[in-house]
Amino acid sequence: MTAQILSSELGNLIQESKRKNTELRNAAEKSLDELKALRTTSEAQIAAVCLQRLVVSRGLPRSRLREVLEAFREATSAGLDVQLKILQALPSLLQNYADDLKGELLAASKNGIVNNTAAATLQQLVVSVFDKVVAEDKIALEVPTIGEAPIENGTVQLRAAALDAYREEFCTLYSDVT
Repeated sequence: MTAQILSSELGNLIQESKRKNTELRNAAEKSLDELKALRTTSEAQIAAVCLQRLVVSRGLPRSRLREVLEAFREATSAGLDVQLKILQALPSLLQNYADDLKGELLAASKNGIVNNTAAATLQQLVVSVFDKVVAEDKIALEVPTIGEAPIENGTVQLRAAALDAYREEFCTLYSDVT
C-alpha cells in the first residue's frame, strides 16, 4: 500500500470515527501525522543528498541556484539529518558559486548539534578564504589585481582571494555569526 493510499484511508477513518470512537480517531490522527512526517523527512533527505551532490560536482546550473537555496531554506525545518546534509553542501556551494550568492544564506536552528556544526563549517570557510589570501600574497607579483577596497586615506588594490575575503557578504555573514 502506498503512502498516499494509506494517508487517504487514515483520513477517511478519522472522519468516520469522529463521534463514535475517540480512541480510534486519536490513533488514526497520530498515525497520519507520523506518516506525513516520515514521508516529508524521507523526501527531504533524498532531495538534500541529491542537491548536495549536484553542488559538489558543479552540476547545478547557475540559473537554478535561487531555487536550490530556497529549497535549502525550507528544508531547515526538516530533521537533523537533512540540516546536516545542507551544512555539508555549504563549503562547496560557497566555493563553486560564490559570485552568484547574495543575501542571507543560513537560517538559525534550535538544535545545538546543527548550530555547532554550522559554526565549525563557517570557521573552516573563513580559514580557507584567508589561507588563499596568504598563498596569493606569497606570489603577489604574479597575480593581477582585480578590485579595490576603501581605506582611511584612499583605496587599496586587491587580488582575487583578497577580494573574496573583503566581500561585503562574507564579512556580514561572519559578523552575524560571531
